[in-house]
Amino acid sequence: MFPPQPKPLPRQARLILVFSTTGLGDGLFDSAAIRNLKLGHPAAKLIVCAHRTRQAVALHNPCVDEVVPLENPPFVN
Repeated sequence: MFPPQPKPLPRQARLILVFSTTGLGDGLFDSAAIRNLKLGHPAAKLIVCAHRTRQAVALHNPCVDEVVPLENPPFVN
């Protein structure tokens, strides 16, 4: 009967924190998700928290603004 009302746009994220607690191969797959997050929220600061042995992938990703070391992650032995 009435035309649908447009939905308000969601607020843009200012900060996105990604926890990468799995192996190196999964870290490579994370890169695609991180890229899409950055494309969807270009103004957001994107931080990746990864185990120190797997930080290299995140450090070389141009979409990542900061890498935080994750020592003794609870989900990884």
